[in-house]
Amino acid sequence: MSVEPGGSRLFGALSRLACVLLLAPSLLFLACTTYQKAFYGVQGYTLRLDGKASVYIALPEDAKRSVESLGSTKSDEESEFVGSGRRAADLIAEAFRRHSVVVETASERQSLKEALKRARENGFDYLVPADLIQWTVRSEHRRDRVSMKVSVVDVASRKSLESVTLRGLSAAATGVSAEELLKGPVTGFVDSLYFKE
Repeated sequence: MSVEPGGSRLFGALSRLACVLLLAPSLLFLACTTYQKAFYGVQGYTLRLDGKASVYIALPEDAKRSVESLGSTKSDEESEFVGSGRRAADLIAEAFRRHSVVVETASERQSLKEALKRARENGFDYLVPADLIQWTVRSEHRRDRVSMKVSVVDVASRKSLESVTLRGLSAAATGVSAEELLKGPVTGFVDSLYFKE
């Protein structure tokens, strides 16, 4: 029995097509799974907090700025954006109050150790410390940038459960405040920590 050369090429092409069709769903599933893990990890979806758990917001230190940016030649001198720590803590507390019944903000600046002690003594479940990395005042001459590192610490175990750096950048020199720039990223991050009701 003889086989025509065109028939064997057709058989080979069909068997390659069958292999591709069988492997494609598996490869697609693996690609989607990898993407989801990366996306959820970045967005904070790996941690879920209980809405009944209490939250203690530590008061961040006021953001610093170099006076070099103000025209001084002394780059080692710094001045503060006075009240920026309080405004950042209030912004975080506002976002947590959307989900948790008990949220308290520290009345004064504390070290992480002191904040953990205070949270533990008062029966809080979670401590939320923040660090202001970059802050800005309202400006109509440049694009404003603001960034802040926010963590969630389990008070009982003293372990950091989540830590993320949130950034805000104005689209143009619109004179938007730092709080307005951070509100969306802070709210989005905190919302991601809770199951949707």
